[in-house]
Amino acid sequence: MDRQTYLAKRIEEILNEHPTLKFRVLDHVADLDEFYGDMIAHYKEETVHFWCLLTDYMGEYIPIKNARSTIESCNLWLHIPVNFIDEVMAYLKTDFADSVVANEIKDATTGITTLMTMNIPSVVEEQMKDGVTYVIVVISFSFKSSGKFVFGNKVSVKLNGVEVVPYDGRQIDQVKSNMAIQPLEAMTGGVITTDNVVKYTYSFYYEPREPFLSLLDEIRFGKQNVIYELETRFPSDEAPAKQKVILSSGSVSYPIGNFIVLNCIFSLDGEELID
Repeated sequence: MDRQTYLAKRIEEILNEHPTLKFRVLDHVADLDEFYGDMIAHYKEETVHFWCLLTDYMGEYIPIKNARSTIESCNLWLHIPVNFIDEVMAYLKTDFADSVVANEIKDATTGITTLMTMNIPSVVEEQMKDGVTYVIVVISFSFKSSGKFVFGNKVSVKLNGVEVVPYDGRQIDQVKSNMAIQPLEAMTGGVITTDNVVKYTYSFYYEPREPFLSLLDEIRFGKQNVIYELETRFPSDEAPAKQKVILSSGSVSYPIGNFIVLNCIFSLDGEELID
């Protein structure tokens, strides 16, 4: 199965998660007259399936050697009988979009993981053929895939049990550094490997609830030594790692016309001086 057909089948599966609305996605259609003829014949029989056509597939390799990583795109043309258009559009813009945007699909055969996103579905035009009136809706999809690397979306981060949403242009780091010392009058210093400092740097969207309110108070008014529980889980973790941390430094960004972002550097509780 080539990638275009694979993506068509997976999009069809996601579309058909709706309990009553059902979709049929076709690709590599050579004869459009035959496609539309069969579609109209089925619509006259009041079939429950809506006919969709996946086209304009494009893909390119990401220039990382032996990475098996690609960027792809395609368009999906949905042909919806006019009496269903309101219900279908509501579904496409809510539950279906939630199932696509920033979600992953994995090909069990090749081991390739694909991160998905899409534009907002839009109505192109209304047409009538042989007494059947239908509306054409188009959705553009974008995909980033890899058979080797793991997307950062797979890492879950919670603060006091609340999942934080990382800022899209984020800097998210977990840094471990050894503590260096140099005795008096010595020419060289040494590194104590048993004493290290762990820093957690995160940028995430602000929400008007805890623990974001507490973090904002610390950043704006200089409150100190509030202890938070930081929970991180990587794909390889059997269970999330939980640690007590304090905010060692932070800032707030509030650009006009965009969302508020908190930039936080956490240190393990006990590594910073506590009053």
